Amino acid sequence: MLQTKLLLENVDAADVIITADHGNPFGEYTIHGHPEGMLLPCVKKVPWVESDAVDKKAFEPTTNHMNVEDNKTKIQDLGYV
Repeated sequence: MLQTKLLLENVDAADVIITADHGNPFGEYTIHGHPEGMLLPCVKKVPWVESDAVDKKAFEPTTNHMNVEDNKTKIQDLGYV
């Protein structure tokens, strides 16, 4: 949840939706994560959180100074563009 807090404190938005492609067990049946083949209700339930956000400018990300041309090549290699 720390990432969610970080996000909501560093963007301005009247409406924010946070979701994922699946849930995760956090100790249900002594299981953590989502092992393949485990069709637990907590894995099948897709998380959905609605909120708002106010930029408190509490975080300044560092940048990885990658070469823009290298990124373009990587994106093309993946089949995009």
